[in-house]
Amino acid sequence: MSKTKIAIVGLGVMGAAVARQLKVGREIEITGIDTDQATLTQAHTDGIIDHTSLTLTTVIDTPFDLIILATPPHIILEQIHALAAFKVTTLIMDLGSLKTEIMAAGQALPHFVGGHPMVGTDHAGYAWHRAVSYSEKPFFLSGNPADIATVTRLLAPLEANFKTVTPSDHDARVTYTSDLPHILADALVLTAMELGDLADVKPFIGGGFRDTTRIAQANPRMWADIYQANAPAIQDAITVLKAKLTQLETLTHEPDATELITLLETIKTFREDLS
Repeated sequence: MSKTKIAIVGLGVMGAAVARQLKVGREIEITGIDTDQATLTQAHTDGIIDHTSLTLTTVIDTPFDLIILATPPHIILEQIHALAAFKVTTLIMDLGSLKTEIMAAGQALPHFVGGHPMVGTDHAGYAWHRAVSYSEKPFFLSGNPADIATVTRLLAPLEANFKTVTPSDHDARVTYTSDLPHILADALVLTAMELGDLADVKPFIGGGFRDTTRIAQANPRMWADIYQANAPAIQDAITVLKAKLTQLETLTHEPDATELITLLETIKTFREDLS
């Protein structure tokens, strides 16, 4: 029986983590495609990929079972257009956090599945891939049922919790649960910067600030892409957030704390139920 052949384009945190988990004890042949030779060399030395390439054109002549685009959103879109121009018929999927725009572009390909695993880290680059595991994590898929079934089978070694979702439903929910928290973390850091220089502010920083702003350390280019691509939905979410801030602000001025306590208890219970 021939080995399953998978190409992973982009060996940053997400792509390298996929390669690492797919290779564990499985007969899978992985080609890593990246623009950085040092990353490719390290991944090959670490044994998580079998072959290396610096160019996307590798996928034209090699009979892969699956091509995974694990690059930032704006690059994914460029790669989809390039693959369509190459007339690639292989099943292709992406790992981007925006599904509506990417799935629309993917219509130019005969077989495309939009994927978004709910995993990540504050850090970028190959060196951090061991901080990510797909095991038992939600992994959303959009596309036609036959292609989704193939992706689920090929990626079974990830042991992820695969879920089918429409692009619009995915983006509407992720705006509130992923994009808005990042916007808020950025805004909190900007607010703290108003207090003065880092040396003046740092002694007053406690666990609460560190916990709520951790994700502000994420890749700036990637999040700029996400903010701009999903701007209308993010604006709607910010409008809702402003209303909630106003609600809390109003209650802090009430002489009787009963209503404020009730609201905080409701918030606390909801958050505890997420754990």
